[in-house]
Amino acid sequence: PVKAREGENVEQNMTRVLEAAQNVLDTVIRGVNDVPLTLRVVCTFIAYEVGRKFPANRYNSIGGYFFLRFVCPAILSPSAYGLMEEVLSPDLSRPFILVSKVLQNLSNGIEFGGKEAYMVAANRFISKNTDKVRHFFDQLLLNPSDVGLDLSSSSPLAPSSSSSSSI
Repeated sequence: PVKAREGENVEQNMTRVLEAAQNVLDTVIRGVNDVPLTLRVVCTFIAYEVGRKFPANRYNSIGGYFFLRFVCPAILSPSAYGLMEEVLSPDLSRPFILVSKVLQNLSNGIEFGGKEAYMVAANRFISKNTDKVRHFFDQLLLNPSDVGLDLSSSSPLAPSSSSSSSI
C-alpha cells in the first residue's frame, strides 16, 4: 500500500502477485527433474548436514539455498537469466519483487506479519503451498549413495555417532 499509486486497487494487485507466484512455483515444481545434478547434490548435502543438527530446519535450509540463490534472482533480474530481453524498469520491477518475497517466505516456512503487514494477505498462499513445496524439496534430494556422497562413519561428511537422522 505504501508503494501503491493513487487509484490502484491493492487487493487486485495482491491477487495478481499471488497468481504469478503460483505460476512460478508450479513451473519450478514441474521442473524438479531438470534441476542440474550438481545442484541436487548440494541440496542433498545441505539437507543432511542441517537435518542432523537441526532436524526442524531441514526444509528451510533447502528452501533458503535453492530459492534464495537461484529462483528469486531469476525473478528479480529476468534479463540476466535470459528470461526477458529488456531490463525491468523500477516501476515494472515492483511486482517481481513481491513475487520473489512471497516465494522466499514460502521456501523458508515464514509467514508475513509485523514489519510487512501489507503482505499478510500472502499468508494464505504460504499455508496452501507449504506441503507442496516440502514435497518438491523431498523430490529434489537424492539418495547420497546414488551420487557418490559418502556419509559413512569414516567419511568427513558422516554424522556423529550420536545422530541417527537421515535425509
